[in-house]
Amino acid sequence: MTKKIYADTNLVSRLSDAFYGNDPQISDDVAAALLKICNCDVEIVTSKEMLDEVLKTVNLKQRALLVLLATLAAKVPFSRVSFLTPTPWGGAAWGSVPWAGITEKTDPRLVQLCGIFDPADARHIFQASTNQCDYFLTFDRKTILSRASKHSEVMEDLCPDMKFVSPEELSAILD
Repeated sequence: MTKKIYADTNLVSRLSDAFYGNDPQISDDVAAALLKICNCDVEIVTSKEMLDEVLKTVNLKQRALLVLLATLAAKVPFSRVSFLTPTPWGGAAWGSVPWAGITEKTDPRLVQLCGIFDPADARHIFQASTNQCDYFLTFDRKTILSRASKHSEVMEDLCPDMKFVSPEELSAILD
């Protein structure tokens, strides 16, 4: 059965850095793990979040490469992070909501994810889990993998069917 893998932005940006000689941490073993993953029955996806992030790359040639990679990857449908809700009479301070009595609320799952992860990471994770990805693939050990592990019980509730993995871990799982 095909596994759906969400590729975090740092996956392509760090590979691009390695290509330009700016990231010596991308070893041949990591590159081999990524090649192995791509040769398995997988669908690698990302969201519009990646394109928004890579467009900020300063180096023109590197930005062109990253934008190409971001646009080549399959995109998960954008999941709304907020929704409109009616405000009951007396449910808000006078003047704090428009006359229509509607307020915008952020999805509670995203709010919880923002309590664990940096906001940009939380948005990626929200998009991946909302679109039923099996794995969230990232190089980011400090702000994603370690936090997902530290908060594993909460993450089981927020993203019950998605595992957070590095390329080496996913390569071993798919073996």
